[in-house]
Amino acid sequence: KAAGADYHLSVVPYYNKPTQDGLYAHFRTIAEAVALPMIVYNVPGRTGYDLLPETVAVLSSHENIIGLKESVADESRWQALYPLASPHFSLLSGDDQTFVSSMAGGAHGVISVASNAVPATFARICRYISEHNFDAAQALDERLQELYAFLGVEPNPVPVKAIMKLMGFGHGLRLPLLPLSDDHTGKADEMADLCKTIEQSM
Repeated sequence: KAAGADYHLSVVPYYNKPTQDGLYAHFRTIAEAVALPMIVYNVPGRTGYDLLPETVAVLSSHENIIGLKESVADESRWQALYPLASPHFSLLSGDDQTFVSSMAGGAHGVISVASNAVPATFARICRYISEHNFDAAQALDERLQELYAFLGVEPNPVPVKAIMKLMGFGHGLRLPLLPLSDDHTGKADEMADLCKTIEQSM
C-alpha cells in the first residue's frame, strides 16, 4: 500500500516469468482477497516480464482493480491502452520523461519519481493538461528534462533521495542501495537548486 493512499499498488511478479493467463490469475486473486482497491503496476525493466494490454483489458473489468501504472514508454503501447480508460479504470503513466504525451493522449495522471522533488510543478503540468493547454504543459516539462536525465544516472531511488536530502527531506537509503556516488554529488547539488528554483516559481 502506498503511504496515505486508499488503494494498493501491486507490481507484476518478478523472476517466475508467468504466462499472461498466470498474470491475470495472480492479480484477480489479489483483487478478490483484499478490501482495498488495486492499481496494477507494469514495469518490465525491473520485473523482467511485461503485462500486455490485452491482459490489462481483461483485468480492467474487475470491480476491485481501479487502474494501471504503465512504465513502458512506447506510444504504440499507449495507443492500445487508451481505449481502456474509464471512470472506473484509470490509466497512469509511470515514466516521467513521457508522462505529458501519455496524459495528452488520454492517460488520467502519473505516479512519478521526479514529483517528489517538484510536486507543485507536476501539479501545474497536470492542471495545464486538464485545461488542454498542452503548449504550456510541454514548456514546463521541458524545464525538467535535465532533472529526468539525472534521476537515471544511478538506480532509482538513489538520485531522487539524494536531491530530497539536500532539500531537507528524508533519511537516506536502505541496503542494498548505497548513497549517490561521489561522481554525481556535484550534479545532485545543481539539481536540488534547480528543483528549488522551479518550485518557487509556481
